[in-house]
Amino acid sequence: MLFSTTRVFSIVAVVAASAQAAPSFNLTELLGKRDTFANFFDDDNCQTNGGIGVDMNNDGCLAERGRGSVYIPNTGLVGPANQYCLVKTHDSDACNCQNQGFDFTATGFCAKLDSSFGSYRFIHESCGPNNC
Repeated sequence: MLFSTTRVFSIVAVVAASAQAAPSFNLTELLGKRDTFANFFDDDNCQTNGGIGVDMNNDGCLAERGRGSVYIPNTGLVGPANQYCLVKTHDSDACNCQNQGFDFTATGFCAKLDSSFGSYRFIHESCGPNNC
């Protein structure tokens, strides 16, 4: 098939225009803006003596006895991928059981805590039944 010079320029112009009109997304940049780091505070409104950020996707134990609140970030995720549980243990700094579970969707908010809890851990799913 033979194309004239005018037809080739027309095809190139259409392709170039459509490439400019389509939005571009940098997936790494979008995912890099997610925040999954929660911060524990001494007071009950996420203002005083904030601790270092702890990754809610790490289910390790946090000995945070006496803390009054935790700031839960907005992860930017939707649906089940944004479902978490804060597992709370009263009499132990070792997260050996669940006295109370707090199901939440990470949308950016301050959660008040009972300062009598000794340890916490985040799990990336709904809370199970209490087992202490």
